[in-house]
Amino acid sequence: MSRRATPLLIEDIWEAVEKIERYVSGLNHDAFVKDDKTVDSVVRNLEVIGEAANRVPENIRSQYPEITWRKIIGLRNRIVHDYSTLMWRLCGRSSRKTCRFSKRSFRQSATIKYSPVCP
Repeated sequence: MSRRATPLLIEDIWEAVEKIERYVSGLNHDAFVKDDKTVDSVVRNLEVIGEAANRVPENIRSQYPEITWRKIIGLRNRIVHDYSTLMWRLCGRSSRKTCRFSKRSFRQSATIKYSPVCP
């Protein structure tokens, strides 16, 4: 496994959150689930968020307990390993909630310290 620097991992998370926000902007649940390209894009970026979160060193994660690291990583694992039964439930309800929470949490903590790209 490659060892990516923590600031780059945080930037990956931030960029994936912003992509998901753009993809679901203006869509209600029904429109979202009918749009295969958007669903696939959101799922892929949720995977990126979870994988990057998993690679953030534990000593860094422990400094930011307000970020639900285990849930973020767990969502990625559920998508990857139980994709067929969970995808629609997870994506339709979780993508907006996850993005809002993740963006707020990372803005307030990790992104400020580790990512010069994020305001």
